[in-house]
Amino acid sequence: MKKLLFLLLLIPSLVFAQSDTLKVNLLQKKAFYARIMPVSTFTGAGSFTNKLTQTIEVGKSIGMLDLGIAYGGHIFAVDNGVAPFVDANKYNFNFLEAKMTMDASQYGIFSNEISIGAGYNFDKDIPCMLEITSTVMAQVSKYVGIGAAVGYYDFSGKAVDFNSEYYGLFMRIGLQRSDAGALLGHKPHVHHSR
Repeated sequence: MKKLLFLLLLIPSLVFAQSDTLKVNLLQKKAFYARIMPVSTFTGAGSFTNKLTQTIEVGKSIGMLDLGIAYGGHIFAVDNGVAPFVDANKYNFNFLEAKMTMDASQYGIFSNEISIGAGYNFDKDIPCMLEITSTVMAQVSKYVGIGAAVGYYDFSGKAVDFNSEYYGLFMRIGLQRSDAGALLGHKPHVHHSR
């Protein structure tokens, strides 16, 4: 978990430390993005520190879609009185997920997004992972947006199923979108015929 937290803090500093030329190359020509959620929490009984989750996502923006791969790490513990089948020392809530986020609406600097994802959880008892999330984001600079997310995770296996809602704060590094959802500043490569 400490390694994930380190990565979550390192990526924004690397992006902002690079030259404008590199930003233009990576963000405009290739339309790459990163989405970092340094803190979010599951709903349900238990202390805040026992329900934390963090995620990092990288991928490519294509029109109104962000298509990426997300890695998430969870710290989760439940008292036996709440859910006797869950042993915090037994189950691992670290996952790798393919994720699609669609810009559902855009109004000035504000946008609403819908995400769906499916992935693999690194625990043999609950390997299947699904997600659906809604976000509200404000584009605070040319390449940076910040927002809040409300989502739902479902982890399942042959004998065990775990699902919960979560609430979190995130930052997106990538091209801004217009009111119509198109990427601003994107210069797609054009093939010229001879």
